[in-house]
Amino acid sequence: MAIDTLVGQDTIILDDRQITDVGFGDIVVLDMPNTFTELESGKDGNTVFVFMESGRQIHVKLRVLVGRDDDRWLNSKLEATKNSFITQVLMTMTLAKRVGDGKGGVITTRWNLEGGVFTTPPSTKYNVSGDKEQAIQEYSLAFARGTKSFS
Repeated sequence: MAIDTLVGQDTIILDDRQITDVGFGDIVVLDMPNTFTELESGKDGNTVFVFMESGRQIHVKLRVLVGRDDDRWLNSKLEATKNSFITQVLMTMTLAKRVGDGKGGVITTRWNLEGGVFTTPPSTKYNVSGDKEQAIQEYSLAFARGTKSFS
């Protein structure tokens, strides 16, 4: 039996601000770059299992429209971080996606991220051949931890 999935009405909230000045394609990408468990087997098949706290880290790419309100707000936060890192309040982020089953049922998947910082300054592109990517500013963030839930 086929399974249908309808998606839309995503919500992005960073530090209590809803991010709405987004462009096209992937507007937010979450990546978990580190393993959270490792194991090592030795003599006679004895195995040691280790939980790695760094496995909780979540890296985020956030793509907004260049020069719009969200870009200016993110840039001001980035500049404040560079000017006085030690006084910055760590960021929080909530990503919510509504998912329908095609029969009227809807659930929401939600990521709640904590302990966020900017990791690298955004790159800028200038292109005279009409490349649409030059209208997008990509911010790189990392969060210490996050949880996924369903409601």
